[in-house]
Amino acid sequence: MVVIYLIAIALGGVYGGIEFLYNFLDILLATIIIPNMIGLLLLSDEVKDLKDEFFLVIQNIIILQNSMEFTKFLIILGGKT
Repeated sequence: MVVIYLIAIALGGVYGGIEFLYNFLDILLATIIIPNMIGLLLLSDEVKDLKDEFFLVIQNIIILQNSMEFTKFLIILGGKT
């Protein structure tokens, strides 16, 4: 990537200054961003399903931990009476 920026700076010096440089680098940035956006749109359903599955597991773990703590509390409470 550094080489591309150095080439862009050299081309900017030869072909028209900073305006050419900004336009050229914007085009390069678009060539990186556009495929990523397409990939995000294509994978959005799968990512949503994975997110829902993850938070369901986390919610179940929290419920299990709370029920285990409540059970321990009842055992301790029952042992004192």
